[in-house]
Amino acid sequence: MLSKRLTACFGGALCALLLLCFSAAFQAQAYEAITAEIPVTCDKIEDLDGEHDYELSILEDDGLTPKPDNDHLTVKAGGSGAFTISIAEPGTYKYTVKELDTGDEDVKLDNRIYDITVFVTNTEEDGLMCVVAATVAGTDEKPDHIRFSNGAAEGRKRDTGEDSSEAAPPQDTSSPDNGNAITGSGGITAFALFSALILLIVFMKRSDREKTQEEEQ
Repeated sequence: MLSKRLTACFGGALCALLLLCFSAAFQAQAYEAITAEIPVTCDKIEDLDGEHDYELSILEDDGLTPKPDNDHLTVKAGGSGAFTISIAEPGTYKYTVKELDTGDEDVKLDNRIYDITVFVTNTEEDGLMCVVAATVAGTDEKPDHIRFSNGAAEGRKRDTGEDSSEAAPPQDTSSPDNGNAITGSGGITAFALFSALILLIVFMKRSDREKTQEEEQ
């Protein structure tokens, strides 16, 4: 009698365990996985010759969220790319995107770090959909898209062949446009007129003095 009861209890527990396992397996396969994309744009590097690449990385925030398909992305300057993540369950998943230092001394890196949140919800058709949001770490800035912008390091800018320190050519002070200059033609004319006026005054005074002397005699 006792043996039959034990057998029945064991059988019931086994059935419950199998039901639980099948239920978990069914729930795990209830949604078809979707691919969440995190697009990234990389600006051209002004004043720098040659082609340059941006090296970017993405990390899951807690180590438990779905891992990205690739945690490293290479994007040419002036181009764009995207990190992809396969997700099969509704939830809120957090990641961090930043630029890696490749040791290129010609380039000044963009030190911005983006906090990424992927919101995954189920649809009315029992599927999944996602929305990706980004904020600049340490700020309240919420950009419309993830963008990195590098610059040329000091002393590494492209040589345009122009010397900004070159002195301006000297002005031609002898031209009519420079009549106010002391050495210009306008200055010489004024000096001649002034001299003639002085001579005229001296001559008139001398004539008046001689006339007075004649009248006295």
